Amino acid sequence: MTLKEKVIKDLRNAIIKGEYKPGQRLIENQLCSRFKASRTPIREALNQLEKEGFVKITPDIGAKVVQLSLKDVSNIFDILISLEGSASRFACLHITEDQVNKLEEYNFFFENNIEKQNLDLLFQLNANFHSIICEASQNPYLIDIWNNFRRLVDRVSRMFPLIPGQCKETYEEHQKIIDAFKLRNPPLVEFLMREHLELAKKNIVKYLIDSQKEDYNSSTKD
Repeated sequence: MTLKEKVIKDLRNAIIKGEYKPGQRLIENQLCSRFKASRTPIREALNQLEKEGFVKITPDIGAKVVQLSLKDVSNIFDILISLEGSASRFACLHITEDQVNKLEEYNFFFENNIEKQNLDLLFQLNANFHSIICEASQNPYLIDIWNNFRRLVDRVSRMFPLIPGQCKETYEEHQKIIDAFKLRNPPLVEFLMREHLELAKKNIVKYLIDSQKEDYNSSTKD
């Protein structure tokens, strides 16, 4: 891992964990001190995180942590549910045995790493799982839209390992989806994918609401 990659990873996780609050400015010299890096890798990391939707860089102001409203999150998931629901139905018609085995492999490693709380690994395994399904749709237009849209989704989905019980639910729901693929049942696969993402949406919205309440209670005590 290069220094730039390490800074990206550590700063991203710090934002996810709430160490930098939505709307907070990210001061370059403070980041240099915290991450023991020069301005060049810090700026490269900020540019990458802007592409991922974590920060917004404005001339003469600098970088700030992006604040996603509950409405933003809800809208993102509404699109994702339709997109991946359709992708799952198409994929069920074309998915290969090797791809199904890959889904099982990703889900196996996902389960084995839940207790370790490796945020990056859990995020990547989940992303790979959904990517395999989208690729199996064999619809190049859908795949292109999905690849671009995932950048917005990733901004939110990196929070999931922090939600109590979410990873266990994800593992169990992914296994149901795998089983439906083995049955070659397109309507069932689509239903399970939509249900999976609806539950994820419900959990992330509740998590954000609870976090906002905690921040409010903390501020009133100070």
